[in-house]
Amino acid sequence: MLLSNKMLGNLALLTGLLPSNCAGTGRVEVSGPIIGDWKVGYTWVKENKDLVVVTATLPPGFPGGVGGTPQHQVLLPANPTEHPLEYECRVKDPIILQIPLGWQIDSATITTPLGTGDVIVGPGAVPSMLTIGADGSLAPTNFYTPEPGYQIFFLDCPPALEALGTIQGTLTLLVPPSERRIDKIKVIETWKVTFLDANGDAVEYFAPIDPLEHDFANVDDIAHTFVVDATTLACVGPTGASPRAELAGIDWNLGNTVPVNASHLDPEAMSFLLLGWDELAAPVLVGAPGCSLRIAIADVFYVPTADDGTASLPVAVPNDATLVGWSLLFQPVQLDLSTSATVTGWPLKARIEP
Repeated sequence: MLLSNKMLGNLALLTGLLPSNCAGTGRVEVSGPIIGDWKVGYTWVKENKDLVVVTATLPPGFPGGVGGTPQHQVLLPANPTEHPLEYECRVKDPIILQIPLGWQIDSATITTPLGTGDVIVGPGAVPSMLTIGADGSLAPTNFYTPEPGYQIFFLDCPPALEALGTIQGTLTLLVPPSERRIDKIKVIETWKVTFLDANGDAVEYFAPIDPLEHDFANVDDIAHTFVVDATTLACVGPTGASPRAELAGIDWNLGNTVPVNASHLDPEAMSFLLLGWDELAAPVLVGAPGCSLRIAIADVFYVPTADDGTASLPVAVPNDATLVGWSLLFQPVQLDLSTSATVTGWPLKARIEP
C-alpha cells in the first residue's frame, strides 16, 4: 500500500515549529473481568534517535519565542536583562498525561535496550515556562492545566533506562464500574529546560514541544487525543478470537515502508484493515457488544490471514515533507463467512516523522 497525497488530502496538518520526538505508534485497549474494575491499556512504541543535552545562551533583549539550535528548538522566555543567560535543554520526552477523574493509574512501565523498569510518575502541575525579571530573577509560570473533570500526571523515563533504539511504554489505568463511559485521554510532549538564577540555583520548566499548549482545553488534535470506550470489553468472534493491531518497532519516517500488523485473527474468516484519518466521537455498533467501528473510514484493505492468525499490510510512506506530523489510524476487522458476524479490534494510531 502506498500513501498518496490524494488519500491524505483531507487530513489536517499537525506540524508546528518544534520537533516531535515522541512520534511513533500507539494503541488503547480495554480489558478486564465482567465484574470489577476494567483496565485501559495505553501502549506506545517509538525509536529513540536523540539523547542530547543542549547548552545554549539566551541573548540580552531576547523577545521570547522559539530558540535554541537549528536542530533542537524550544520555546524560551523573554530576557529583559542586559546580560546573556545560559540554559540547558534536555532533548528527551517527558509527557504530561490527562485522564478522567475517577480513573486511576495502576502501573506504568517502559522497556528500552537497557532493560525494563517503572515509569517515573508525578504530579502533572509543572511549569511550561518561566518569567525572567529585569533583575535576573526567575519565576516558573504557565503551569499545565487540566480540563474540568480531569486530572494530570507527569510521566518520564528513569535515567538508568535512557537509551537510543526502540522503546515501548505501557500504561494501565483502572476504571471502576461507576466510571465506565466513553471518554478521552490526552498527552502533551515536553522537553526540560533549566536556567540558573542569581544564586546559582537551578530553575526548570517543561516546555511543550507538541502540541504547543499548556492548557489541555486547547489540545484536540488526533495525535495527542485518544478516545476510550470504557463501556464495553473487547469484541470477541464466534471462535473466541479478538483481532488485535500490533505495534511495529519501526518509526513512520518519510521513505520508510512500515508493516501494519494484526494478530489474534480467525484464519477461517476474511480479514481487513480499515484506514482512517480520525477517531469517531462515539463507536458505531456493527455486531455483538464491543464489535464497533471506531474510526472515520477513508479506505479498506483486504489482508490474507496466516494459519497462526496473523496478517500484515506493508505501508510505503512517500518522501514528502508536507506529510510530517500527520496521523493515521488502522482498525482490524474480520467477517465470519459462516455466520456473517463482523468482528472488530481496537485501532492503532501512527504519526509520520521526518
